[in-house]
Amino acid sequence: MIKLMAFDMDGVLLRHRNSWEKVFSNLFSYNDYTFQGLSRRNDISIPREIDIKRHISKSFDLNDINKDLYMLYNFKKETKIKMVIISAGVNAFAEKLSDIYNFDNFIANDIIESNGRLRFVKNVDPNKKDINLEHFLNLYRISPEETISIGDTIFDVSMRRKSKYFIAFNPYNSKVIENADFTAYNFNDLIEIVNKINCKINVEF
Repeated sequence: MIKLMAFDMDGVLLRHRNSWEKVFSNLFSYNDYTFQGLSRRNDISIPREIDIKRHISKSFDLNDINKDLYMLYNFKKETKIKMVIISAGVNAFAEKLSDIYNFDNFIANDIIESNGRLRFVKNVDPNKKDINLEHFLNLYRISPEETISIGDTIFDVSMRRKSKYFIAFNPYNSKVIENADFTAYNFNDLIEIVNKINCKINVEF
């Protein structure tokens, strides 16, 4: 019986695969807008007139939300399954999604601004998302056997170490599919997979 679903954010709940790019691409030009790429830089500064927290908030685009995400909201109400977000993306984006769609919890990466300089705060290591998932499992007293994780990149597969199943959702490439138990391209398919697992029906996705 699945009691907890752990979601990546970028490319799953949000259509854009990199929320950091949404925040910074209109502030400066760079060849690597991933959290890893940005956090390696120690020379990122912003103009004084820009309030970075406000800029991040304005960068959140409601149109970027997966159009079928409301289905998860309804599914959660019906089943009482715990749902959490584990993302190397922008913390403020995860917080907004959590508030709008009533996720039980979230964790993502963040930034702190001081005197015009930015410091990147790593709460989620993309290669070790199982550590964050284990924290939520302990918090809600749920076992890995009762857990399913969902992501679109090979980094998300790390959650499989603490979940019985991993679903490749709108996968970035074939390697993600090869490491997944199931593949889904929309939330209707995802919900059907979870329902069949909980009803002990053979799943073919």
